[in-house]
Amino acid sequence: SGRSSIQISPSCGRNSAVGLKGAWGNFFVGTWDSPQKLAVGKTRMLADTGFLGVTHMTFNNFSNRNAQSINYHSPNFSGFQVMAQTTSTNPANGTTGAGNKGRLTSLAGVYAKGPLTVALGYTVGDDNASSIGTLGSQDKDMTVGVAYKFGPAKLGFTYYDESYQNPVAVADIDRTAYNLALNW
Repeated sequence: SGRSSIQISPSCGRNSAVGLKGAWGNFFVGTWDSPQKLAVGKTRMLADTGFLGVTHMTFNNFSNRNAQSINYHSPNFSGFQVMAQTTSTNPANGTTGAGNKGRLTSLAGVYAKGPLTVALGYTVGDDNASSIGTLGSQDKDMTVGVAYKFGPAKLGFTYYDESYQNPVAVADIDRTAYNLALNW
């Protein structure tokens, strides 16, 4: 059709990027964990091993590592940090199909100072092939978590609110989950 494109292949399947870092923060492009994944990993007992702490869940596409992403992580302001990521409209993200462009956008804010950690994450997948197998959907997730360390123990609570749009069915899928754990 006469259209040209640039294809950037990630150097590996793990976090790898190039960018600029300074007192203003860190701007980088490449393959990197989503802010949602980074925020959730701060309050859950099992860190970031899958979205809900297990890798066999059906709905786990919000806590991921995204190829061909554009990222910004702010500096740490007295324990508070903001992170943002968007992906290119590219099959490398696993979100495209049948003419869908697919783009993931993730935002997170984390406060971690002393024994207290509070995290808020939000991710939306626009015009993608969702984890439930439908094309052209807009899937969303919001996660809120808090963790507190006292002595050798850590108590954590994380709340998840997910919505999967299903354009070919009568109803969308909405899901909430909670994670309460103590690590000694």
